[in-house]
Amino acid sequence: MRLPVSPAKRRMARNDEDSNFLNTPAQRRTRLIPLALWLGLLVIPAILSAAQPDSVGRAYIAIGSMAQTVGGDMDGATYFEDSYRLYMVPKVSSGLGLKVALGARDLRGSIEAYYGTAAHDAGWLSIPLSARRHEVGVSWRINAVRRSSLQYFLMTSFFLQFLLVSDGVIVDVPYSLDDRPEDEKFSGWGVKLGPGLRYNLSPLFALRGEASYVIAEFSSLAGRDIEGVGSNGFSWSVGLLYAFERLKGN
Repeated sequence: MRLPVSPAKRRMARNDEDSNFLNTPAQRRTRLIPLALWLGLLVIPAILSAAQPDSVGRAYIAIGSMAQTVGGDMDGATYFEDSYRLYMVPKVSSGLGLKVALGARDLRGSIEAYYGTAAHDAGWLSIPLSARRHEVGVSWRINAVRRSSLQYFLMTSFFLQFLLVSDGVIVDVPYSLDDRPEDEKFSGWGVKLGPGLRYNLSPLFALRGEASYVIAEFSSLAGRDIEGVGSNGFSWSVGLLYAFERLKGN
């Protein structure tokens, strides 16, 4: 495969002992800043909410849409290189997919574990690509309005993300005029923060919609550490909740 132009190469260092991509200590310390802010956002609402034990909890399942933009350093014009392989950093369009969750809530809010996946169109220079993003995380919601059919809440999530790009690696095959494409896998983490609304259709069913700003990065490529590739963006979701038992006061 012939590259259409000469793209920009992202900074890469080699470790003589394990031949892994490296993160500098300064970069690792910088990545702890958003994590510390996220922990603060969790602790403060939890303390305030714990002072008002006025509800009985219940478990629920939820299913709905998941959409997210992937921006930041995913520019479609840079790459990593190692030995005979060139790893593309593609530009990824917004994608729409499915999200399922299992959680527990009371009148103060909720906590849930979730999994979501979405298909994305992607591209690197003039090369069209396709990608699929997977997300596994935990969400916390603090209700601002209680004992009402329409409830407003603040949501924060911490998640792990995986981006699988079809033919995102160009392999230079020795003693051959043809290059061989391979799939590539980015791995990383992220934090979401934003508002949402839930409308209780009945004691057991509810509709929920939410939107959030996403702070995220990919810190691993093909199983090896890389300098952080930011993937900040926006996320939104609409879904249906089913509770396993009636919530007192609703």
